[in-house]
Amino acid sequence: MAAVLKYAGEPSGIYGSAGINVTSRKCLAPQSQAGVMAFFVNALGMVQSVLRYILLPLMIAGVFFALRWNWRTSGLILAGVLYYLVIGSLIHTHIRYGLPMQALLTVFAGVTLVRFGDVVRNRRASALFRRENSVAV
Repeated sequence: MAAVLKYAGEPSGIYGSAGINVTSRKCLAPQSQAGVMAFFVNALGMVQSVLRYILLPLMIAGVFFALRWNWRTSGLILAGVLYYLVIGSLIHTHIRYGLPMQALLTVFAGVTLVRFGDVVRNRRASALFRRENSVAV
């Protein structure tokens, strides 16, 4: 089950890897491995590398936030996750069978980012409110 949740590092011996990081050498024709297109492909690969390492903690935090916000809907999504994690891991020993579960977990990572945005927005609004009230006095 842990191999299905492995997003970064060396591929698992049984499950393989959830994908490769894109680079211009791996993904582009030899004549296209330099220039503007290669720069953007390499930049995308760098973003992908960082995302692979922070995705699982974002997912875990997102499950927590989502369950507190709307436990019924979150439970429904988590039922699909648990199916792929438990049943899918026992029956299918290839990474492609766990990909739908990873897509569902990415929803929870998005919940974390939305929650973080709400916290930042609320702090800015309260700081602005305090600043306006201090000027008015």
